[in-house]
Parts: sequence; structure tokens; C-alpha cells
Amino acid sequence: MGLRSCQNSVLGCSGMSVFRSRSSARPEWDSISELHHSLARLSDTGRTSCGFETSETGLGCCGGDRKRAVGWRRSHCGGVMPASQLTAVRSIRTDDVAPTDRLEYWEHYNAEALVGLRCGTYSVEGLVAQESNFEIDDLKLAHIDGNPHIIERTPDLVRNHPKESIFATLLMEGSGFFYHPEGCLPVHAGDVIVYDTLHPYLFAFGSDMRQLLIDVPRQTMQQQFGRSDIDRPIVSSAQSATVQALTGALFGPEGGGSAPRIEIEKSSALVEFIATMAGLANDLGAIRQQQALSFIAANISNPELSAADVASALGVTLRHLNRSMAQAGTSVSRTIREERLDRAILALQTTVNKSISDIAAEWGFSSHAQLSTLVRRHYDLTPSEVRDHPGPLRFVRESR
Repeated sequence: MGLRSCQNSVLGCSGMSVFRSRSSARPEWDSISELHHSLARLSDTGRTSCGFETSETGLGCCGGDRKRAVGWRRSHCGGVMPASQLTAVRSIRTDDVAPTDRLEYWEHYNAEALVGLRCGTYSVEGLVAQESNFEIDDLKLAHIDGNPHIIERTPDLVRNHPKESIFATLLMEGSGFFYHPEGCLPVHAGDVIVYDTLHPYLFAFGSDMRQLLIDVPRQTMQQQFGRSDIDRPIVSSAQSATVQALTGALFGPEGGGSAPRIEIEKSSALVEFIATMAGLANDLGAIRQQQALSFIAANISNPELSAADVASALGVTLRHLNRSMAQAGTSVSRTIREERLDRAILALQTTVNKSISDIAAEWGFSSHAQLSTLVRRHYDLTPSEVRDHPGPLRFVRESR
């Protein structure tokens, strides 16, 4: 669908006059922390249709009930987690160039920072927009706000300038229509739309807009979930649990009255939430179990490995990870303990030049006595008897 036909379609779909001129300039954000400080200054009366609380300069998260939002974040984000301020790696303001040059200026910038696209607007001011770009591990984030406009990734751009990514856009303010080869999707403030950059699309904003875009490399999705193709865009509403979880991971918990900040430790959680919305992660609990088991197996020789270390490595809270492990009838601590015991049993049966105390210390047990207690509980044998036992051991009972 061409640019002009889409603009006409937006007029028909929305039933309102679109592309109104922008009434006021928005401030420039130099860091995510500064952005979120503004987002945290919420008005008691301002509220969008999706339940987000708003002020003149910002927008809250996790729904309209502020106390409920804070409580949700504390329970789902594990309390006050360490967060790090992100500084923009690059930024752009169209006000820096003449109105007649702004579209080309914006297209050139985004071709390097995000993806090749075409842009258009009917505003008499031309395009009035700004963008700040951030990086978390291998993810890229872009905070964008602007007046009514359209962006289009045409079939020619897809062919000639391929982009191997999955995009997830949290529309924080405004509304729009997302056109794709199979139809048109309305997107409202608070919604998240997930789409594949290898498919053409057109995103039309009929009012002033603000969004946070997450760029997930296709390779990251493929490695974590074994899948990465999204046949058609998917919109998840602001009220869905996954969108609220994504928003909580993005904005973090509030503690001590400070403004929420994006948590670098949660980058993997962002990918999981996006994959869930896209239908790439059908069983997130099973995925987390496998990730935990792999990490524990790879790091079990570290005598200080703890359940909290495993959760941190996976980018989730220990409460969430234990909830996933409970589906398999276990916990993170118990899994670590049993993996240590398995390694110690193998060492007892295959090495003769190490004492039982040395083996206990090597595999993270606090003492010979602790190892002996677990061996007896599981196999009704002492470590010395295990060492002398021919063949496989008979499992007696599980650890508690």
C-alpha cells in the first residue's frame, strides 16, 4: 500500500481529522533516567483510554491505579532491584534542520540507527520529531516522539536493505494504524505491537505520539527459542499480563521515591516477554527451567554458586524462577544441591587420590558431614560405601 493511500485510509478508519499540527514542542531526553523521571511525575487527573496516567511531559506504566502498579512491580520485579542509568548512544531532533529537509534527515538517521524506512506527514510544520537511542546487551532501544506522521518500510526496502530483527513497539502516547500485507491493525496507547522487519509495513500516527521501540536481533530469538519468524504482526493490549510484565521490566520498580529506571539485568526478560507475545515461547516456564539447568551445569564447579546467581544470570527474579522450577517439582536451590551431589558421587566413584573432604569442598559442600548427610539421605550409604560400591547406586529418596 502506498504512502498517500494509507493516509487516506487512516482518515476513513479513524473517522477523525488526522495529522493535526503539533501544539507544543517536547523536551529532549539525554538519558533513559531523565526520561523516566519525567514519566514518573504523573497527574492525578490525566488518564489515557488505556488506563495510563499522564502528565504534560510523561506517562506512567502498569495501568491507571498507581498504588496497584507499584505493588505489581514490587511483587513481579522482586522488590528494589539494582538498576543502571542508560545514556543515549545517539540522538536526533528534526528541529535542527529546515522543514523541507526533515523527512530526508529522519530517513537517513534511522537507516543507520534502526531500519531503512520512508516517512511522510501532512503537517504544515513538516515532521517535528526526536529520537534517542540506547543499548542493553545486544538489544537496541529507541525512544521516539513526534507529531502526526507515517513511516513505511516498503517491499523494495525490505529486499534491498534487509534487517534481521524483531521489533516490539510500546506505544506510550497517541494512537495509530499498522498496515501489513494481510490487513490493518489499530494500535492504542499502552499497546505493544510485535512485528518482523523482513515483512513490509506501514505505521500511521494520527496524533502526537510517543513510543519506546525494542530491537531484538533475530539471532537472539533463534538462540533462545529455536524460532524467530513472525508471519504477521501481533498487537497485545495494555491490560494483558505480558504487556504489564514487559512494562515492569522496562521501567523497573519504584523505591525510595526515586524515578524508575530501565534495569540492564532484565534484558533477557524483555526478550522472553516479546517472544511470548509473538507466540515464539509457548511454554516460558519450561524454557526457564532448561535455561536454569544449563547454567547450573555449566557453573556448578563454583562453590559459591547460589540460587540468586542463577536468577540474575537469566534476567529474572528468584521468585519467578522458583515458580517456573516448581512446575517440575523442584526449586533452584534444590537443583543446585542435587547437581553438586551428582558430581560428588561421580568423583567418589572415579577418583582414588582425593579425600572425601576434598571432594566435598570441590563441589561446594560446606563440610564432609554435609556431604555425608545428603549421600545417606539419597542412597542410604556413607561416602566411603559409595566409593567401594560396584556399579550404579540405588536411589532411595529425594532431597528435601
